Amino acid sequence: MLDNIVHHEPFLVEKYTLSFEWNHTPGAGFGFDCDKNGNVDIESMNRGALENFAGCLFVYDVTFEGVMDYSYIHQDPAEGTCDCGRTVYLHYDNGHGIDCDCGRIYNYSGQELAPRSQWEERWDDDSTQPYCLEFGYAGSDY
Repeated sequence: MLDNIVHHEPFLVEKYTLSFEWNHTPGAGFGFDCDKNGNVDIESMNRGALENFAGCLFVYDVTFEGVMDYSYIHQDPAEGTCDCGRTVYLHYDNGHGIDCDCGRIYNYSGQELAPRSQWEERWDDDSTQPYCLEFGYAGSDY
């Protein structure tokens, strides 16, 4: 088991975009990072973005769609200390285990797992399938 497991609190990441849509191509257009009031930091824009922003304001055949809110909740993965002293981040493991650089393997809860050589014979390090599909115990959702 990992020592000193720290669970991080979820937090709000605020992200807003000033949006313009092409009049002749619905669904396509431009989005520029801004604050929730629609203020764009033109000092941080690269030349191409600045030219497109000016084009949207003065030249292009676009419609201003408003300030779009793309805010989301983020949570950093829990972390703990391996017996070797390294920090292990407990990100989702898809049933394949979370590796420490020392060779130990942990599950999402921080419990140490047996070496993969002791796992089922059908283990495949190159698998891209969800574990439950690969090993045949997926429910009706798959």
